[in-house]
Amino acid sequence: MRSNPFRSLLALVLGGMALSTAIATAQLLSPGGGTGTPGSQRQVLDGVAAVVGNEVVLLSDVYQQAALYARQNPSRGGVQVDPADPKIQREILNAIIDEKLVLARAREDSLTVSDDELARAVDRQVGTIVERMGGDTARVEKAYGMSMSKIRQESREIIRQQFLTERERQRRFADLKVNDNDVQEFYRLYRDSLPQVPDQVELQSIVLLVKPSAEAKAATMSLARSIIDSIKAGADFADFARRYSADPGSASSGGDVGYVEKGRFVKEYEDATRKLKVNEISEPVESQYGIHIIQLLDRRGDATHSRHILLTLHQSDAERDSMVAKLKSIKDRAMAGESFADLARKYSDDDDSKANGGSLGKIAVEQVPADMKSTIVGMKEGDITDPEPVQISPTENGYQIVRLARRVPAHTLDPVADRIQLERLALLYKQNTEYSKWITELRSDIFWEVKTNF
Repeated sequence: MRSNPFRSLLALVLGGMALSTAIATAQLLSPGGGTGTPGSQRQVLDGVAAVVGNEVVLLSDVYQQAALYARQNPSRGGVQVDPADPKIQREILNAIIDEKLVLARAREDSLTVSDDELARAVDRQVGTIVERMGGDTARVEKAYGMSMSKIRQESREIIRQQFLTERERQRRFADLKVNDNDVQEFYRLYRDSLPQVPDQVELQSIVLLVKPSAEAKAATMSLARSIIDSIKAGADFADFARRYSADPGSASSGGDVGYVEKGRFVKEYEDATRKLKVNEISEPVESQYGIHIIQLLDRRGDATHSRHILLTLHQSDAERDSMVAKLKSIKDRAMAGESFADLARKYSDDDDSKANGGSLGKIAVEQVPADMKSTIVGMKEGDITDPEPVQISPTENGYQIVRLARRVPAHTLDPVADRIQLERLALLYKQNTEYSKWITELRSDIFWEVKTNF
C-alpha cells in the first residue's frame, strides 16, 4: 500500500495525509467515538486491531471509521464502498496507524498543548456537536451513550491528540512549496486522470462595511468604561465576557484567547497588550472589529496570554439606508458603463478583494453560498445584484453588490487557465508523496504491530 501510493488521482485524494487526517477528525463527529488509549475499559469487551508505541487501536475504532468513511464516500471508482470489505478496513487501519505514529513522534519531540487552548477547542467542538443535534443536549447524550461531561472528557483527549499530530505535521511540511517544474511534472503524470473542472462563475463584489456614527461609538465607549469600572471593583471578567463579548471564538471561554505569538493580533490589540503589565486591564481599545477590553494574564517570550471583551459598534437605520443608497448609485454607474473594477478599487471596504478590482475569482457554482446561489443562477454575464447584507467576518458586516463577470462551463482542466487549481493539486501530490516517505521512516523508527488481519 505504501510502496506506490499514487497510481491514480483517486489514490492521491484518498491516500496518505488526507485519509489519515480525515480519520482523526471523524472521531470527534461520530457518536460512539473514543480515544482507544491503553487501560480503557473498552478493551475488555473489544478486540485489539493494532498497537502503535504505547497506543492501542481497537477493532471498534476501525469498524466505526470504516462505516463513517462509507457514508461520506458511497462509491469509489464506480463501485459501492462496503464498510465490511476487508480491503477498506485495512486501509482505515493503516490510516489510523499512520496517525498514531505521528502522535508518537510529536510526543518524542515534546510538543504540548496549553490547557486554555484545549478548553477553547473543546468548547467549539462540543458546541458544534450540540448544534448539529438541534441544540438538544439530551439528544446528544442519547446518541453518544454518555453524559455531556463524559463527552467533553473524551473529546478533550481526542482534540489534544489532534493538536499534537497537526503541529508535528506543520513542523515537517509547513514550508513545503511547489515550483513550476513540480507543477509541470504533476500535469505530465496525471493529465489524463485529472478531474473535470465543474461549472464555475467568476464574480466581483463591492462591499461597504458598517461604520457607526460618533454617537454610536460614544455609547459603546461608555459601556466599555462602565464594564472596566465594575471589573476593577471586583466583578468577574470572565462573566462579563460571556455576557457581553461579540467574539465567538473566546466569549464562551470567558474571553480567554490563550498564548498568541507576536504578529497574530490586529495592531491595535497587540500594541495595547504589549503595554500592559500582567493582570492589568486596558482602557477601551478600538480596532476594525469594535471596542476591546483587554487583560494581560501572562507573557512567554514573544507570546502573550490575554483575554478580552469585544463590544461591537452598531449602525443606525438611517446610516444603513444611506449605505444601501450609495451601493445602488455605484451599481447604476457600473451598469451605465463605468468599470466595476475601478469602482471597487475606489469604494470597496473589503481589503481582500478591492486591490484586484473586487474580484472574488472563479467559484464552482455548487460552492456559491446558498443565500446567493439562486440569484447567481438566474443572472446573465454583466448583471449586478441589488445591495444585499454580507458578513465577511464574525464581527464585520455590511452590504454588497455582486457582478457576474462571466460563466465558465465545465471543462477539462487547462494548465494555463486553471493554473491555481493545478498548483493546489500539485502541492497536495507533493505533500502526500513526502508524507508517505515520512511515514515509512516512522514505521522503521517507532514500534507498531497489527494484531488483526482483516
